[in-house]
Amino acid sequence: MTDPAAYAELVSQLRNGVHGGGPRALVDASWQRSLAARIDPDLTEPPVVYDRGEVVDMRAEHPLAAVMPALRAMLVTVADEAEHVMIVTDADGHLLWREGSAKVCVRADKVNLTEGTRWTEDAIGTNAMGTAIAVNG
Repeated sequence: MTDPAAYAELVSQLRNGVHGGGPRALVDASWQRSLAARIDPDLTEPPVVYDRGEVVDMRAEHPLAAVMPALRAMLVTVADEAEHVMIVTDADGHLLWREGSAKVCVRADKVNLTEGTRWTEDAIGTNAMGTAIAVNG
C-alpha cells in the first residue's frame, strides 16, 4: 500500500479492531487483559523492579542459570549475526538475561528492555513475554 492516507486508515481500523474481524484472538485477549489491568496505552517503559546487584543474585539462584551456557552457545551467536537479542525472564516476567547483538541492545535500551525490568501484561501491557506468561502461566 503506497497511499499514506489509506495506510493510516487501515492501521487505525486494525487498532480499533474493525478490519477483518480485528486482531488475532491471542493479541485481542492480551489487549483485554491489559485494559482490565488499567494499563495506560501510552506507557512506553516497564517498571524497574530489581537493581543490577539483585539481578545477579536472582540469576545465580534461578534454575535456568545451569542451561545459560548452552543457550548462549546455540542462540547468542545466531542473534549476533541476525541482529537479534535473546531475552530470558523468570515466571513472573522479570527480565534476567538479555544478550545478543550490541546494535539491537542499544535500541532495546531505549524502551528499557533491560535486566531488572518487569514485562508482564499487568505491568507494561501487551508484549510477547507478558503474553507468553499470561497464556502459559
